[in-house]
Amino acid sequence: MPPDLKSPESESSGRLYNIACSFNQLNEVLIAQHSTDGAGNVLYKLTPDSLQLNEATFIITSMPGTVMVGVRQHNHQMQLTCNCIQAENKLCSHQVQALHTLIYQIEYRQFFDDALRRQRFLKLAADYGLEHEADPDQFFELLYADGKVTAQPRQTALLPVTRMSMAAIRELLLQPETPKAADIEADLKQCLVIRQHKYYKQLVLELYDAAFSKEGRVKNPLLPLNALELVWESDDPLEIKFFTAVARFQNNMDGKVTASGLNSLKAAVANPLSLPCYLHRSQVSEKVVSAALAPVKLGKIENRISLNVNKEGQFYAVSATLKIEDEYHELADLQVRFGYFIELNDTLFLAKDMPMLGAIQFFSRRGKQVLVHQSRFEQFRAQVLSGLEERTAVTYHHIPEATPQQITENGFDKTIEKIIYLSDFGQHVMIVPVMRYGEIEIPIRTQKPIHGIDANGNYFTVRRDNDAELQFTAMLLKQHQYFEEQLTDDLQYFYLH
Repeated sequence: MPPDLKSPESESSGRLYNIACSFNQLNEVLIAQHSTDGAGNVLYKLTPDSLQLNEATFIITSMPGTVMVGVRQHNHQMQLTCNCIQAENKLCSHQVQALHTLIYQIEYRQFFDDALRRQRFLKLAADYGLEHEADPDQFFELLYADGKVTAQPRQTALLPVTRMSMAAIRELLLQPETPKAADIEADLKQCLVIRQHKYYKQLVLELYDAAFSKEGRVKNPLLPLNALELVWESDDPLEIKFFTAVARFQNNMDGKVTASGLNSLKAAVANPLSLPCYLHRSQVSEKVVSAALAPVKLGKIENRISLNVNKEGQFYAVSATLKIEDEYHELADLQVRFGYFIELNDTLFLAKDMPMLGAIQFFSRRGKQVLVHQSRFEQFRAQVLSGLEERTAVTYHHIPEATPQQITENGFDKTIEKIIYLSDFGQHVMIVPVMRYGEIEIPIRTQKPIHGIDANGNYFTVRRDNDAELQFTAMLLKQHQYFEEQLTDDLQYFYLH
């Protein structure tokens, strides 16, 4: 069939040449029939400019000027453009080489060859539980960048469920935490400055002496103080912890975010001296001067993250929210500042723990929700969600509340038992209060939900008796004076020496 010839639409796009066949029908004979004599004997340094599904643009720079060659597969036709000045009634030598490149270089061919692309996607799809999907193109795409072709999900929310990915998520979300075992001149006041290291960008805390205007604005010059020296000028335990925490971050050369660093910052945020706090704005001045300081409040996040699981077609969607003061926020909308803080309005809120920082980091990469295919959800629930349930409220909206018949048949109508487990814990004794609902034991200091399965294999949820659990906790607090202060430790147990 003779080619469909058209004149060039513009100087930049070049002339358009059509071959009435699909990409997989191309071969050496067909290309030769549409080429000028000797067009296939000339070789150029041909570099992809862009590669997309059924479209490619190449640049040839090894000759005077720059030649742009475009190839497109559309409606069972191959459409080629070139801005060179070779004969216009046949394929030019640049177009011929572009076709040869797409045919014989497998990485590039994938953008035009449906079967080859599907083969690559299916290897990736198995990690997402999508290996049996008829059209993997709707879930995955090819991306050309920095000279390499990679395959990736079309949605960043799509979550792979593999041994390696689960291990990485567990490390991020379930990081273990270490158990808890000055005279000033009359016209000068101390203030705390939070800033970023000039070169290494990690958190730095500094104390300064400064004068203040009648309106409360800090005035130049600001005189730096050595926090460690101030430790020896105080007998107050909270003040000593405050100065020690500031000293740790005053010369902070390690940008790594750690649980011990977070615990130190809790003492700094407590600010027992009620010092005015300022955020240093390096874009105004790299020096700590009055004009570069903005007032900021310090606070702590007291609530824990809430996870919601919903069934959406063949996927389970997992989203997360966090209540800060009186407002709920999607984790994907929060940004971590200085490695440890969340900035909202004019306040820096210190994260509650390392898993909270990991969760914010995780959802900020994935978006407002992550999608897990139904064939991989049970594995994801057992390896990730089950561990999070210890300290995080996880609501499975697709699991209905138990019916009276399910409660009776599965023994949840029996009297709830109160149990205390004792075990050695180094030089301490660990005391774990537990409530037994039917055959399921729930540590009452956790957020773990109660799930059951009836005789027909249907999941259901049973409400925990919050009043009974609070009464049990109140009874334990009366047993020793240390237990009440341990309530803020967020541990699953109490302990005594």
